[in-house]
Amino acid sequence: MNVARLLGVLPALMMASTMVEPPAAADSPTLNKIKCSGAITIGYREASIHI
Repeated sequence: MNVARLLGVLPALMMASTMVEPPAAADSPTLNKIKCSGAITIGYREASIHI
């Protein structure tokens, strides 16, 4: 594919990418919990090896 053809297709690809639905992760239980509580809980395992 030559550069001129690529530049001709690029605007159409950019417009198409804006019409894509949001990812399914937007409905995940974890993100809903963060949205409802307004906080993110960070934890760690004491038995995990530190690097």
